[in-house]
Formats: sequence, structure tokens, C-alpha cells
Amino acid sequence: MGFYIKSVEVTGPTAKRAVVNLTKGLNIIAGISNKGKTTILQFIEYAFGGLNNDSDISIDPSRTGYNLVKVTVNVNGKNVELTRNLQKNKSTINVSSQYSAVASGEYTTSSSSTTKPFIGTMLMNLIGISSDIKVPANSGSSPKCWCKLNSANLSFH
Repeated sequence: MGFYIKSVEVTGPTAKRAVVNLTKGLNIIAGISNKGKTTILQFIEYAFGGLNNDSDISIDPSRTGYNLVKVTVNVNGKNVELTRNLQKNKSTINVSSQYSAVASGEYTTSSSSTTKPFIGTMLMNLIGISSDIKVPANSGSSPKCWCKLNSANLSFH
């Protein structure tokens, strides 16, 4: 199974809609300083559930005019759209999926939520990793036990 980021789109009431379309394979984002290269990456990270702390985010709606980010991922010809608001309900990510292994609906950035599925679990499914596998946990130089790898202890940096 393979996937790639197909597009990054941001919209807002005071800003012109902006879209970056990407292709399968290597994409290079190049340009002079202060033209948005890092911002594109931050929008992707935000849509995937990262950058929850306001102090970590330079994509502040009061600065950019954007209040909604949508990242479209293509998995084997099927689109999965992740949409996240930059101003309200920031812990909720709306997923619209044509890919059968990923359910459409509201996901959360909190791994301890009991009301919505965790976005990390969806991302693991997206890349074909079971959310219930075991990996060796090291203590010093030798494995001491097997711990359960799940989306709560998997992070994206």
C-alpha cells in the first residue's frame, strides 16, 4: 500500500483560498525566505493532529487570515481528506474517506478520548500498520519485555 499527500488547501473569511497540489513521488518546495515553505509543512502537521499548543503554531488565523486547513491524501487512487479548524474545536479533525480501511467521521487529537477515535490510529491504518502490534521494549542493552505499540504512544514529529 502506498499513499502520498495530494494537496494542501487553506481557506478563511479574510484570505484568498490557497492550494498547493503535490504529485506522487518527490516534491520540492523551494523559494526565498518568508514566502510560506515552512507554513505549508505546518499546515500538513496540523491537519495530521500536530501543533496543538498555540505557542507552537505560526499559522495563527489572526496573522494569516486562514481558519480552515484541508489535506488530501491519496491511497491507491482513493482520496482521504483531513480537515481541521484553526480557531474552534481545534482538537477535532474531520475525515472524509473514499478508502475502505479509513472510516469517515470526526477524529480527535487526544489519545485518551472516549468519545471520538484518535487520529493517530487512523494514520497508522492509513500506512498499513495494525494499531495493536507488539514491539520489544529495551531496558539497557537487552529486551526485557514486549510492549504494545498503539497510537497513544506513536507520535509524529
